[in-house]
Amino acid sequence: MAGLKELRTRLNAVKSTKKITTAMKLVAASKFKKATSALEKNKHYALLVENAAARVLLEYQKEEQTKKITHILPPLLGNFQNARNYLLIVFSSERGLCGSYNQNVAKAVIKRINTLKKEKKSFKIACYGKKAYEMFSSFL
Repeated sequence: MAGLKELRTRLNAVKSTKKITTAMKLVAASKFKKATSALEKNKHYALLVENAAARVLLEYQKEEQTKKITHILPPLLGNFQNARNYLLIVFSSERGLCGSYNQNVAKAVIKRINTLKKEKKSFKIACYGKKAYEMFSSFL
């Protein structure tokens, strides 16, 4: 049985670990808030870029109809409904401390993989973040 001194030492170690964990959670929350605010600031810019691209494509379509010419668009702007090969880009964190984010990412990716397998389509996975690499290294 552990002595009183050993129990006190263990109790102090647990308290110290709890303080460190709490501090790490506060830092993670602060970083998350900064990233969220940066994303909100860029939302307007992304919307403007999307609208500009939509206007350009609309002008292409109008020009094709009025002048009876055909534009050769880049492959990324084409129709992908019958695509056979897919690249799944998975973003995750480098460490834990982000709640269930990594688990939710993994569930979404696995769901997409199962859908692609049912449709007999091939896929590759590009992982950004240590956790994603650990989860999907068997597919790489």
